[in-house]
Amino acid sequence: MSLARTSPTLEPYLWRVEAAGMITFRASDDGVQIPFFDNYVLLDLAHLIPRRLGLKLRLSYTHEEDLRYFGLGNASQIEPGTEPSDPRYRYERTHPTLQADLDYELGNHWKLGWGLEYTHNELSVPSDGRLAEDAASPDPDIRRLTQIIPSHSVATFRYGIGWDTRDDEVDTKSGQNHALRFDFSPGGPEAVPFGWSRVNLTGRWYLQVIPERLTLAYRLVGDSLLGTPPFYELARYDNTYAIGGSKGVRGIPARRYHGKLKVFSNLEVRCRLLSFHWLDKQNTLGVVAFVDAGRVWADYSRLSELDGSGLGLHVGYGGGLRLGAGETFVLRIDVAGSPDADGVSGYLTAGHLF
Repeated sequence: MSLARTSPTLEPYLWRVEAAGMITFRASDDGVQIPFFDNYVLLDLAHLIPRRLGLKLRLSYTHEEDLRYFGLGNASQIEPGTEPSDPRYRYERTHPTLQADLDYELGNHWKLGWGLEYTHNELSVPSDGRLAEDAASPDPDIRRLTQIIPSHSVATFRYGIGWDTRDDEVDTKSGQNHALRFDFSPGGPEAVPFGWSRVNLTGRWYLQVIPERLTLAYRLVGDSLLGTPPFYELARYDNTYAIGGSKGVRGIPARRYHGKLKVFSNLEVRCRLLSFHWLDKQNTLGVVAFVDAGRVWADYSRLSELDGSGLGLHVGYGGGLRLGAGETFVLRIDVAGSPDADGVSGYLTAGHLF
């Protein structure tokens, strides 16, 4: 759900509250299991100082019982005689997170960003699983990248600069939006053991081919980890998954590939089919076709043998529906396939991919 207060003079809204939850159920001999639970609430004060300073506060709680780890690098494979659902690839992670972000408008489409995030993690890793094997590897570099600390926290500071000429932040039809961001997690105390940093460069381009009807949208993301990050960050960027999942290369299972360097892109053709009036708002219905592609590198030097040879691109493709409610909310429904996956994946979430 999304509730927003709009203004005729301040775009896109004065403030917005967004909340979403997802839960999955599975029958078992002991009754009903809940392998996945995710819930968040977001408060977006877009004009804390009108046209200058915006604040976003996000509180979330996520419990994941069926996370998968298949090894490091772009060439990681499911071992012969096993299936992706094999328990040896499985681990669990529970992580409540509090996040605060400030955006300051510099003028001429430039903006600065600062942020703080605190996450507490509880991990459960089978002692005979693939992740535990890598954590005990005779190779010190593999051990360093797959350290397992069952209970720990991560505190991260963010700094960024962006250039944004989009015509609309919620349902963009034209313009560009590029950002460079640095994340720093100093580590140190026993409860916050990991010291690492991230550099993320993202470019987004939007071209309106047919006014109010057809838009081409393209995104290119480069995400680099330095130091010794927690192993689960090797599959992530921006608190979500890169090569796989609903916000990276769609059609590939989330967390399928782990590495310190990730590069991927998304190309979408967005077509608005019709507009209609409902619940005192002007709403829209559209369709999207997309192609995503990307790859990872395990590390920057001697672990390159884990990445294979050649281009090594992992590709996803598909289509979906977009339901726009007023000027503040878009519902996204995507179906995607990939040569890296059996069957298709479906995604239901809030907002355009980018």
